[in-house]
Amino acid sequence: KFMRRHLKVVLLLAALLAFIVNEGNFPWWPWGP
Repeated sequence: KFMRRHLKVVLLLAALLAFIVNEGNFPWWPWGP
């Protein structure tokens, strides 16, 4: 149960980071636009 929950949280954070990078709100991001 812990691993599954942890995996869900990691996927959620990854999706959030991808959304932020795509939006370009962080110009200091090394691999961002």
